[in-house]
Amino acid sequence: MVDVPRYLLHRNNRYRRDLRALLGMHQNDPVNFHNSVTSKADIPVVSLSARIVAVQDYTPMVDMINHLAGKFGTIAVRVTVPQSDIRSLARSNASYSNLLQHLPAHSVILFDVPVMTAYEQVVARNLREMRARIVSGDHKVYVLNAFGPIANGHNFGPYFTLDNGLDGFGDFATEERFPPASGGRNRATTSIIRYYNYERYTIEEFRRSSYRDAENDLKASSVWQRQPSHRTNCRACLEVQNGNSGGSHSYWKAFRMIHYVTATMNETRNSCRSAASAQVLDPDGHRAIGTVSPGP
Repeated sequence: MVDVPRYLLHRNNRYRRDLRALLGMHQNDPVNFHNSVTSKADIPVVSLSARIVAVQDYTPMVDMINHLAGKFGTIAVRVTVPQSDIRSLARSNASYSNLLQHLPAHSVILFDVPVMTAYEQVVARNLREMRARIVSGDHKVYVLNAFGPIANGHNFGPYFTLDNGLDGFGDFATEERFPPASGGRNRATTSIIRYYNYERYTIEEFRRSSYRDAENDLKASSVWQRQPSHRTNCRACLEVQNGNSGGSHSYWKAFRMIHYVTATMNETRNSCRSAASAQVLDPDGHRAIGTVSPGP
């Protein structure tokens, strides 16, 4: 799948300049870009240019779908899940229903969550409501970025997948949606190792004055001690266990992402297959969301 994430143009980030240049080569029209890569891309992703946190009107996406549907066997749409009750947002509500009516059969629907932390209940309610309206078309449906990858941030992707009968979940593998344009945060005084606890779907932080001290805290932690079998399949964790780690921010960023992807593809996928329900899979996530229903 190939997307032109135009929301990146509205905020300073690492990819803004390159994206602006790419669009400039195609008359600032993502349809033109997709038409230029028909032999290279299997599935074009239709998405909006609006700021990622704005209330969405999905109407412009219908025209893009009509232009692309005849040239690609499958179309994907990235639909933003709002932070306000969608039932009270008349414009979003009506345009979302209209979008579903114009989707070709066997499309891919990507429910993108702009902000999860502090909006857990309303996002869960909106996602369930929006999923319930997909009643035909035999579409593949996924939830994206239901995860605030910060200290104690919870990954609701697995929970939402099971709870709503979705085909899967995705995210930036513990990275930010808007990576800094250059330099990043000040790392001179604090070394931080972020470790994904796949048993509880959350990020744990180990902060010290050096990465060596933070690493020692990680290896002495209960979460590390509880997961020895994971390290047999995770090259990043095995390297740390064997004392071959590095001492730079880039090393521990790569460690964090490799560990997360490995845990998701192995432990989390197996847990999703065997869990009797989303509540059994993720009791902490279930408690955070509470009882959610689509309403009348």
